[in-house]
Amino acid sequence: MIQYEITTFYIMLYAGVTFVAATACCYLIFRRGNAIAPDVTSPIRLRHWTAAFFAVIVLSHVWWFEIEFHQQDNVIGHAIAMGLDGVALLITVVGFLFSMLQDRKRSLLPVFIALIPFLAGVALCIICNDKDLFQIPLTYFLLVFYAFIAYMAYSVRQYSYWLRDNYADLEHKEVWQSLLLLAVFFLFFTIYGNDVKDIAYQYLIQTNCLILIALLLWRVETLQQLEPVTAQEADTLNTKGAFGTTSLNVPTNIGSLLKEHCEVPQLYLRHDITLDELSKAVGTNRTYLSAYFAQEDISYNAYINRLRVQHFVRLYRERTGQKQQFTAQELANESGFRSYATFGLAFKRFIGKTVSSWIKTEFQNLQFGS
Repeated sequence: MIQYEITTFYIMLYAGVTFVAATACCYLIFRRGNAIAPDVTSPIRLRHWTAAFFAVIVLSHVWWFEIEFHQQDNVIGHAIAMGLDGVALLITVVGFLFSMLQDRKRSLLPVFIALIPFLAGVALCIICNDKDLFQIPLTYFLLVFYAFIAYMAYSVRQYSYWLRDNYADLEHKEVWQSLLLLAVFFLFFTIYGNDVKDIAYQYLIQTNCLILIALLLWRVETLQQLEPVTAQEADTLNTKGAFGTTSLNVPTNIGSLLKEHCEVPQLYLRHDITLDELSKAVGTNRTYLSAYFAQEDISYNAYINRLRVQHFVRLYRERTGQKQQFTAQELANESGFRSYATFGLAFKRFIGKTVSSWIKTEFQNLQFGS
């Protein structure tokens, strides 16, 4: 069945990818802490699912080495390997992607159900002992995976709303990285799922594997572990869209409580303040506080960052008036922003100008006033 010439270099690359995947798997299982981002605590569930995916890559390379290099005309062997590949890869990929979304746990049952027709197609190939039937389960597998990618794209979008409803600091929680991984997985399975017998195509598959391993390690090591969501909060999330409303009877004094317990004591200056911590300081629960922000048509992230930007403006004017030496980055950090890039985006959103443009205007006003 193999229609391309295997070279020594390709075998070395094939073995190298297997070794890299095995090393990455062991690293995630046995290493405590992160090498890429030591200050980040990664979700343990995500580490385990990623390690499982790397283990599947290793096993896949082992059984395909046996099939492609030693049993080239074994139709049944190819069908079995294809079935094992499809089931193991899809389950571990779904487990990994679900673990990136920490708003709630998602069931893998639909994945198992979706794999039943795929396994039936593999069984048909084995029974008929016909390699021409391989395209049936392969096509179905790709369709299932593309449907899942579409679902994940929607879920990541909803997850971005959840993050902004619960966290003021979105560093190490970035959604764009998850979207990048979806695109890479889409490319990986599109390449891997097409049975093209060409040596250049096989090189492309192995190169893609290396890129995917590197990206997954980077995502695992840079994603921050978040606190779990209770069943009640998950229900609230399912009934409330971005800036939507809920049927909860929100206490009418939450606005005044926020002024008393957050704005006056400047609780918003803490880099890592979360909705859960703020709700405890205010004396309510996160469900009511989240519903309050929804009624005000603002996210928690926007509420905190607006206060921080206002604090920056006050600090700038005070220190400029006192003729003190400072930088905008220093003031941004004192105002509660961990990242200057995040501060710049928030500043432009609430002030309507870039930081440099606003500072230039302030300087001109000061010169004109003097």
